[in-house]
Amino acid sequence: MKLRYSFSSRKTKKIENIGKQRKKYPEIAREVVGESDILLEVLDARFADEMRNKDLEEFAKSGGKKIIFVLNKSDLLKKPKKTKLKPSILVSVKTKKGISTLREILRIHTKKIKKSKVVVGVIGFPNTGKSSLINVLARSAKTKTSKQAGFTRGIQKIRLFENVVLLDTPGVISKDTYSTKREKFAIATIFGARSASDVRDPEVVVTTLFEKFKERLNKHYDIDANDSEEFLERLAESKKFLLKKGKKDTERAARKVLRDWQEGRIK
Repeated sequence: MKLRYSFSSRKTKKIENIGKQRKKYPEIAREVVGESDILLEVLDARFADEMRNKDLEEFAKSGGKKIIFVLNKSDLLKKPKKTKLKPSILVSVKTKKGISTLREILRIHTKKIKKSKVVVGVIGFPNTGKSSLINVLARSAKTKTSKQAGFTRGIQKIRLFENVVLLDTPGVISKDTYSTKREKFAIATIFGARSASDVRDPEVVVTTLFEKFKERLNKHYDIDANDSEEFLERLAESKKFLLKKGKKDTERAARKVLRDWQEGRIK
């Protein structure tokens, strides 16, 4: 089905009847890929390779679409990580690093497309900063943003250049990451694809996070723990997260760790 939408240079518009259609997010994303001439796949610079949606990439390539990999949150890296993704660019919507370069790259590639209107689709995991990226590219806050994963519910359309339009879509978790199994569920939460406030067993997720980043977590919270259980106990004690009879509230401590991680406080 061909997407239909109204356009305004001043206000963000949702695609007509998107609420009535009640499309699943992956289906909406595939429609956007189909309508786009160029795609920006926004990835967390810390986990760029792991966060790729290869299903959408293959679908895009089968339609001859150009994919540019945008590695956001580069401000959370101590030093740039090597990646085989081409073409790719490191950016930070927080510090505006790389935004001017990305805008110029888009100018170059869109000029090569001989159409009266060029559509650039923006895809990626939830909470990778897609809407924020569009805001800084367009130099104004034209899309709503939130730290809550899955905040963008429909498709939003923004004018970038005179004949270039950006499409913002809901974040989509790739098939091989979307799972209820402990390891994949934890990884999806660490990526920010699942909100810290929505996780039923935050301690389980922190266990996986601690296994991967033990030294970083200990250093950030000034704790010297050997395992996640000890880590959460000591964190709850230091933050005075207590239950009845002085029992340590390790669940609250775990949620704090996940929030700090997802909001970029832990570099």
